[in-house]
Amino acid sequence: MRGMSERVFIIDDDDGMCRLLESQVALIDLESESFRRPKRFLEQFSHAGPGCIIADVVMPEMSGLQLLRAAREAHIGLPFIILTGHADVAIAVAAFRAGAFDFLEKPFSESIFLEMVQRAIQHSRAELVSEAKQHEIEEHMAMLTDREREVVAEMINGNSTKEIGRKLKISPRTVERHRQNALKKIGVRSILELGGLVKVLSKRSLSGVSTYETDRSY
Repeated sequence: MRGMSERVFIIDDDDGMCRLLESQVALIDLESESFRRPKRFLEQFSHAGPGCIIADVVMPEMSGLQLLRAAREAHIGLPFIILTGHADVAIAVAAFRAGAFDFLEKPFSESIFLEMVQRAIQHSRAELVSEAKQHEIEEHMAMLTDREREVVAEMINGNSTKEIGRKLKISPRTVERHRQNALKKIGVRSILELGGLVKVLSKRSLSGVSTYETDRSY
């Protein structure tokens, strides 16, 4: 995202490895910050922009996998790259199950490492854009009346105007009015355009819909 700094966080108890990774990251004009202690990283992390985390799998204070889990519990969502000194299928599987973005065995080539970092940064940018869009949509959804939210939910489920009218016991004309009002508030022009936003709609955007009396028809 423009205007937000992109940063690579390096967590490794080996000073030489930290300096090496810092120098390589600098080649692609990215800021970096190194931590020798995983717990200090968790305590001091405050970055809100795009970035990624690179951590060695073996560290005395906390393993890279433990750090990954702790970071997710702390709602640190940056892509996580795990480094290891030897190929281990079990560790790789555990890393991906824990939500690692990628897994890299030492020694590695500079080009492979930098390509992985760039992919992680691109992924981070995309995630932030998606989150921002989701928040925007949720704000718009919060502006809907309960009935409009019901109609939108039924539209997303693929029901026709007549089907929605029968289910909600309101006229097709009233369904259409609620549909138009809802689309205007959300900021889209058609059901087709709304469908393109469904993927980023959070479940809570359509939750909490009030139950109406069966004869309510406004």
